[in-house]
Amino acid sequence: MQRQDYVLADGTIAESRSSCPGDPPPTTNKPTTADIRAAFEKIPMAPSPLHIQPPRGETLVNFDTIFYTDPTTLDRSVTVLDSTVTFHITAARYTWHYGDGTTAATTSPGAAYPRQTIVHRYPHRGPVTVSLDTTYQADYRIDHGPRHHLHATVTIAGTPTPLEVRTATPHLVGN
Repeated sequence: MQRQDYVLADGTIAESRSSCPGDPPPTTNKPTTADIRAAFEKIPMAPSPLHIQPPRGETLVNFDTIFYTDPTTLDRSVTVLDSTVTFHITAARYTWHYGDGTTAATTSPGAAYPRQTIVHRYPHRGPVTVSLDTTYQADYRIDHGPRHHLHATVTIAGTPTPLEVRTATPHLVGN
Protein backbone atom coordinates (compact mmCIF):
# COMPACT_ATOMS: atom_id res chain seq x y z
CA MET A 1 0.00 0.00 0.00
CA GLN A 2 1.19 3.51 -0.87
CA ARG A 3 0.04 6.78 0.67
CA GLN A 4 -0.06 10.06 -1.26
CA ASP A 5 -0.44 13.38 0.57
CA TYR A 6 -1.43 16.64 -1.08
CA VAL A 7 0.47 19.26 0.92
CA LEU A 8 -0.27 23.00 0.80
CA ALA A 9 2.50 25.60 0.79
CA ASP A 10 2.14 26.16 4.55
CA GLY A 11 2.73 22.43 5.24
CA THR A 12 -0.92 21.54 5.91
CA ILE A 13 -2.04 18.24 4.43
CA ALA A 14 -5.06 19.05 2.29
CA GLU A 15 -5.87 15.50 1.28
CA SER A 16 -4.44 11.98 1.67
CA ARG A 17 -5.05 8.95 -0.51
CA SER A 18 -3.95 5.37 -0.21
CA SER A 19 -3.59 2.92 -3.05
CA CYS A 20 -2.26 -0.55 -3.72
CA PRO A 21 0.13 -1.44 -6.55
CA GLY A 22 -1.89 -2.09 -9.70
CA ASP A 23 -4.76 0.21 -8.71
CA PRO A 24 -5.64 2.81 -11.34
CA PRO A 25 -4.15 6.23 -10.53
CA PRO A 26 -6.42 8.41 -8.39
CA THR A 27 -8.15 11.33 -10.00
CA THR A 28 -8.73 14.57 -8.18
CA ASN A 29 -10.53 17.71 -9.03
CA LYS A 30 -9.08 19.62 -6.07
CA PRO A 31 -6.95 22.60 -7.04
CA THR A 32 -3.23 22.53 -6.34
CA THR A 33 -1.32 25.44 -4.85
CA ALA A 34 -0.17 26.29 -8.37
CA ASP A 35 -3.82 26.39 -9.53
CA ILE A 36 -4.72 28.68 -6.63
CA ARG A 37 -1.76 30.96 -7.29
CA ALA A 38 -2.72 31.24 -10.97
CA ALA A 39 -6.31 32.10 -10.00
CA PHE A 40 -5.08 34.77 -7.55
CA GLU A 41 -2.92 36.38 -10.24
CA LYS A 42 -5.96 36.68 -12.55
CA ILE A 43 -8.25 38.46 -10.07
CA PRO A 44 -8.78 42.05 -11.25
CA MET A 45 -7.49 44.58 -8.72
CA ALA A 46 -7.60 48.34 -9.17
CA PRO A 47 -4.63 50.57 -8.35
CA SER A 48 -4.76 52.19 -4.92
CA PRO A 49 -5.90 55.83 -5.01
CA LEU A 50 -3.04 58.26 -4.39
CA HIS A 51 -3.83 61.25 -2.18
CA ILE A 52 -1.44 64.19 -1.93
CA GLN A 53 -1.48 67.16 0.45
CA PRO A 54 -1.38 70.02 -0.32
CA PRO A 55 -4.07 69.28 -2.91
CA ARG A 56 -4.63 70.58 -6.45
CA GLY A 57 -1.39 69.21 -7.90
CA GLU A 58 1.04 71.73 -6.38
CA THR A 59 3.56 71.68 -3.55
CA LEU A 60 6.58 73.73 -2.49
CA VAL A 61 10.33 73.12 -2.49
CA ASN A 62 11.57 72.02 0.98
CA PHE A 63 8.00 71.58 2.21
CA ASP A 64 6.63 68.34 3.70
CA THR A 65 4.39 66.93 0.99
CA ILE A 66 2.03 64.34 2.48
CA PHE A 67 1.16 61.09 0.68
CA TYR A 68 -1.45 58.51 1.64
CA THR A 69 -3.94 56.04 0.22
CA ASP A 70 -7.11 54.25 1.24
CA PRO A 71 -6.30 50.73 2.49
CA THR A 72 -8.09 48.11 0.46
CA THR A 73 -9.29 44.62 1.31
CA LEU A 74 -11.04 42.42 -1.20
CA ASP A 75 -12.99 39.20 -0.76
CA ARG A 76 -13.36 37.27 -4.01
CA SER A 77 -14.54 33.76 -4.81
CA VAL A 78 -13.57 31.91 -7.96
CA THR A 79 -14.15 28.41 -9.23
CA VAL A 80 -10.96 26.42 -9.69
CA LEU A 81 -11.53 22.96 -11.15
CA ASP A 82 -14.59 21.74 -9.22
CA SER A 83 -13.95 23.78 -6.07
CA THR A 84 -14.83 27.25 -4.84
CA VAL A 85 -11.71 29.10 -3.73
CA THR A 86 -12.39 32.15 -1.58
CA PHE A 87 -9.64 34.77 -1.30
CA HIS A 88 -9.22 37.44 1.38
CA ILE A 89 -6.85 39.96 -0.25
CA THR A 90 -4.98 42.70 1.64
CA ALA A 91 -2.21 45.14 0.85
CA ALA A 92 1.19 43.86 2.01
CA ARG A 93 3.37 46.71 0.78
CA TYR A 94 3.12 50.14 -0.80
CA THR A 95 5.86 51.55 -3.03
CA TRP A 96 5.75 55.35 -3.33
CA HIS A 97 7.39 56.80 -6.45
CA TYR A 98 7.99 60.51 -5.82
CA GLY A 99 8.91 61.41 -9.39
CA ASP A 100 12.33 62.84 -8.55
CA GLY A 101 14.19 59.53 -8.68
CA THR A 102 13.41 58.54 -5.11
CA THR A 103 11.04 55.87 -3.83
CA ALA A 104 9.96 54.54 -0.45
CA ALA A 105 8.46 51.17 0.46
CA THR A 106 6.12 50.94 3.45
CA THR A 107 3.58 48.58 4.95
CA SER A 108 1.53 51.60 6.00
CA PRO A 109 -1.03 53.32 3.76
CA GLY A 110 -0.09 56.65 5.38
CA ALA A 111 -2.55 59.19 6.70
CA ALA A 112 -3.79 62.71 6.02
CA TYR A 113 -2.75 65.78 8.00
CA PRO A 114 -2.38 66.01 11.02
CA ARG A 115 -1.58 62.28 11.43
CA GLN A 116 0.65 62.09 8.36
CA THR A 117 3.25 59.34 8.34
CA ILE A 118 4.52 59.43 4.77
CA VAL A 119 6.08 62.72 3.70
CA HIS A 120 8.60 63.76 1.08
CA ARG A 121 10.52 67.01 0.58
CA TYR A 122 11.38 68.04 -2.96
CA PRO A 123 14.76 69.81 -3.18
CA HIS A 124 14.14 71.37 -6.61
CA ARG A 125 11.27 73.04 -8.41
CA GLY A 126 9.69 71.69 -11.55
CA PRO A 127 7.17 69.10 -12.70
CA VAL A 128 7.28 65.56 -11.35
CA THR A 129 5.07 62.53 -11.89
CA VAL A 130 4.24 60.55 -8.77
CA SER A 131 2.63 57.13 -8.43
CA LEU A 132 1.86 54.40 -5.92
CA ASP A 133 2.31 50.67 -6.53
CA THR A 134 0.44 48.28 -4.24
CA THR A 135 1.58 44.72 -3.56
CA TYR A 136 -1.26 42.44 -2.50
CA GLN A 137 -1.19 39.17 -0.57
CA ALA A 138 -4.00 36.71 0.10
CA ASP A 139 -5.37 34.09 2.40
CA TYR A 140 -7.62 31.49 0.82
CA ARG A 141 -9.90 28.59 1.57
CA ILE A 142 -11.04 25.75 -0.63
CA ASP A 143 -14.79 25.19 -0.43
CA HIS A 144 -15.55 25.50 3.29
CA GLY A 145 -12.17 24.26 4.48
CA PRO A 146 -9.64 25.97 6.72
CA ARG A 147 -8.03 29.26 5.75
CA HIS A 148 -4.43 29.16 4.43
CA HIS A 149 -1.93 31.87 3.57
CA LEU A 150 -0.94 31.96 -0.10
CA HIS A 151 2.80 32.47 -0.45
CA ALA A 152 2.51 34.71 -3.50
CA THR A 153 1.96 38.40 -4.16
CA VAL A 154 0.61 40.52 -6.98
CA THR A 155 1.79 44.10 -7.58
CA ILE A 156 -0.56 46.58 -9.21
CA ALA A 157 1.14 49.65 -10.68
CA GLY A 158 -0.37 52.98 -9.74
CA THR A 159 -1.72 55.66 -12.01
CA PRO A 160 0.87 58.39 -12.81
CA THR A 161 -0.15 61.70 -11.23
CA PRO A 162 1.41 65.04 -12.20
CA LEU A 163 2.66 67.30 -9.41
CA GLU A 164 4.19 70.76 -9.82
CA VAL A 165 6.91 71.65 -7.31
CA ARG A 166 7.06 75.43 -6.95
CA THR A 167 9.16 77.94 -5.06
CA ALA A 168 7.63 80.62 -2.90
CA THR A 169 9.04 84.01 -2.03
CA PRO A 170 8.12 85.39 1.40
CA HIS A 171 6.93 88.98 1.56
CA LEU A 172 6.85 90.96 4.77
CA VAL A 173 3.84 93.17 5.12
CA GLY A 174 3.01 95.81 7.67
CA ASN A 175 -0.18 96.50 9.52
